[in-house]
Amino acid sequence: MFENPTPAPHPELLNPPPCPKCNSHNVEFLYRARRIGGTVGTLAGAAGGIASAVTGARTGMAVGMAAGPAGAAVGGIVGLIFAGLMGGGIGGIACAAVGDVIDENILDNCHCLHCDHTFSLPQG
Repeated sequence: MFENPTPAPHPELLNPPPCPKCNSHNVEFLYRARRIGGTVGTLAGAAGGIASAVTGARTGMAVGMAAGPAGAAVGGIVGLIFAGLMGGGIGGIACAAVGDVIDENILDNCHCLHCDHTFSLPQG
């Protein structure tokens, strides 16, 4: 029903390249920019969602009004929470995708556990 927002791993990631320094296959992927981008995006998206939560709260109150004053109050709170969660989710996914591009093209994303060398995937 829902698509997985995580990009499919590249074939190189399933079978990591050997370390160019010591030729060891004991290599891990760091994903620094993906983790930082996901965290920053989630926080920024949640802040933006909460900032626009007045609309979500109003919508929730309007929907909850069918159940009376208590329904309006609960609907307003649910609308507020939903706006923050949606903003955080969307921001996290978007910024994690940008971080993925940075990891793949700019940063040394591979770390050899044998000799502690960091290196990038070979561009091909």
